[in-house]
Amino acid sequence: MKPVVKIILCTLVVLLLAGALVWAIGLDGIPVISLGGGSDKNFTVCDASGELRLTEEIRGLDIDWSSGNIEIKTHDGKDIIVRETAQDNESNRLRYRVENGTLHIRERKSGIVVFGINKGKDLEILLPEGQYELFELDVASAEMSLRDIQAARLDVDCASGDLEACQCTFNAVEFDSASGSIRMDASNAGKFEMDTASGSANLNGQVDSISFDSASGDLTVVSSVTPRQIEMDSASGRADITIPADSQFIAELDSASGGLNVEGFSGNSRKDSYICGNGSAEYEFSTASGDVTIRAMNG
Repeated sequence: MKPVVKIILCTLVVLLLAGALVWAIGLDGIPVISLGGGSDKNFTVCDASGELRLTEEIRGLDIDWSSGNIEIKTHDGKDIIVRETAQDNESNRLRYRVENGTLHIRERKSGIVVFGINKGKDLEILLPEGQYELFELDVASAEMSLRDIQAARLDVDCASGDLEACQCTFNAVEFDSASGSIRMDASNAGKFEMDTASGSANLNGQVDSISFDSASGDLTVVSSVTPRQIEMDSASGRADITIPADSQFIAELDSASGGLNVEGFSGNSRKDSYICGNGSAEYEFSTASGDVTIRAMNG
């Protein structure tokens, strides 16, 4: 191909891309490209109203969402009510299906989608009261809120989205994030696991065991029952643990410059370790510079 022809073709491609860029900016602001996950096979498209009502009984949720706000809570009705920010463009409407007792929700049509970074959508789900099996949330930066939920397991995979759970009960919680944090208020998490770069965990309620792996995130726990096991591995993250005054535990810290502080308990202190009572609960902390504080709960 002659050089002149190549130049002309390249110029045309550039002009076409520039035109698409201007068009996208005019619609949605600064455009980005998203690869919608999965297949749309057997999924139903929500109508333009952005609301749907389901009568099927479900045992779990599987949500794939990028940005905006996600709110999941129970209500005293028997139907499942799902609401999203209304969308004129059919490609941007959520997709859903019920399969093997699980409600699967996808944010939009799968495939390559060009949309503005400010085009976040809100999602609200109202569930009948009851015991559920598995909630799976796969998000990018969406803010997540759960209220009055009882489920055997909660699995969250996110980049920077934060999650807040209030008055919830889970047998197990697994939270994986880059910088997203989790906060649980008046909630129970039997087995809690978190793997994050800089996200933090704030657990207030009851927790049986904790595994926290972070580069710089902090771990804060206020538990009305004594956790039987805590494992924390962090570079600079700090741990602040408040447990009942009658707790019996052994705490060990492996750290370059961090310190172990125990407040309100009567036990035996050694270098980087503390034994209270029979030491039945085991707490192990490994940090480069983060401090660890374990205190007795007042009252």
